[in-house]
Amino acid sequence: MGTPVIGLSYDPKVDGMMEIFGQMTRIGVNDISVSALKGFADDIIADRDNISASLLKKAEELERKAIQTAKLAANVIITGDDSDKRI
Repeated sequence: MGTPVIGLSYDPKVDGMMEIFGQMTRIGVNDISVSALKGFADDIIADRDNISASLLKKAEELERKAIQTAKLAANVIITGDDSDKRI
């Protein structure tokens, strides 16, 4: 975790995940070029520590939200009470 990536956007879900993680290093599969990939790689290498820290922080936030959602879902399944709809 925390490893910077270059997103190869073949589907909107790739753009969505890259956006969720605040990563701007993505390119459409029809727009790939060596110079674009090299530029992204150079940017990532130059700021690797900050990017990695940002990815780890976002992953922790998403994990907390996923656990909260699972607890709410389990509560609904067990009790049938869906009055607590905070996510």
